[in-house]
Amino acid sequence: MDVALEQGLAVNQFKASPSWMKGFMKRWGLAIRAKTRSGQANLADGEKALAEFKTSIRKVIKDNRIVEVFNADQTGINYEYLPKQTMDKKGAKTVWIKASGHDKDRGTAMLLADSKGTKYPPFLVLKSKASTIKAVVQENLTQRHGFGRQVWNEIEDLEANFPLQIYGNPSAWWNAGISYRFLDFHFGHRRGQAVDLVLLLWDDFSAHFTDEVVERAKDLQVYLYRCQIIDPGTALVDHTQQDPEDSSGDGVLQDLCDTGVFEALDPEDDVSLTLAECID
Repeated sequence: MDVALEQGLAVNQFKASPSWMKGFMKRWGLAIRAKTRSGQANLADGEKALAEFKTSIRKVIKDNRIVEVFNADQTGINYEYLPKQTMDKKGAKTVWIKASGHDKDRGTAMLLADSKGTKYPPFLVLKSKASTIKAVVQENLTQRHGFGRQVWNEIEDLEANFPLQIYGNPSAWWNAGISYRFLDFHFGHRRGQAVDLVLLLWDDFSAHFTDEVVERAKDLQVYLYRCQIIDPGTALVDHTQQDPEDSSGDGVLQDLCDTGVFEALDPEDDVSLTLAECID
């Protein structure tokens, strides 16, 4: 298609059928090339861990009279997605792919869903420069989600038009402060209310389980559960994180990409959730 355009042909003037493409590739010694990965997974161990996971979840729900289960999962968002496949010479040891040089630039997203299948507004963490003035840094953190005054105007507009929350820091990493805000945003309405416990499954990441975050969860009647990843696609729950007796007290992101939000927010200017399957 690129060659056709260079020759002055319009897009609708060039048609390549599957048989034509097959013959073209054979004639010129081309093949579809893709990055490959190899590894081993023990299916029996995975199934055993999943069975233990289901049993543990059911027990916690029953013992603590949990009325609803939530699952939060963290994932990376790349500003540029490179194709998984390309066409190149057969047998070539090195295959070059055109890129803008930003394929490793990324942000962080925290997704949340419940056992009923409801998806909640995601939290995004983007890269932003920190001020050299400590007072300004503190002001940005407490009043503008970590962004400077100029960028914050754009962030406010995005949050007003999309169901999401956006934070910024120099590394674009999730931290304990954002964990605290995350709990307040999604569960803050439960504070001081006579409500039943809800269960939140969260990855075993230090920023999710600091003393301040755990205490905040208790205030909001949220039972935190630490999930340990032991194998791709398999989660193991550590139920020792919180004493039951002491517990009384992915459509938005695509829309953002389609509207060019991640292109408009220059970082230098400042999941599949299978919870229902696990507890069925």
